[in-house]
Amino acid sequence: MKTLKLLFFSFLIALTVSAISCKKEISSPTDTFSYSPNPGKAGSGIQFNYTGTGATSFSWTFGDNAGSASSQNPVYTYANPGFYTVTLTVSNAGGSATTSQTITVTQ
Repeated sequence: MKTLKLLFFSFLIALTVSAISCKKEISSPTDTFSYSPNPGKAGSGIQFNYTGTGATSFSWTFGDNAGSASSQNPVYTYANPGFYTVTLTVSNAGGSATTSQTITVTQ
């Protein structure tokens, strides 16, 4: 009976160690983006493209206090020329990351 109990507990320990070592850790996404045209033009759409990796959720703000987006690659139109700080926050099950770029929008 002791041998059977010892064998059973050895099996449980091996099974637990195996389950722990199989667990895959998810890396945080990277947070880079590009846009075109550069410079953008007021009244015309600017295409923003997520160029990072691993993100499953996207949050864009466009620096004009008027617009935001949650799609991966939004198109945004500025009403006026100027300098705008565009911020992208990306996330996945492993974490989140944020980056900003100042873009130029001409007349």
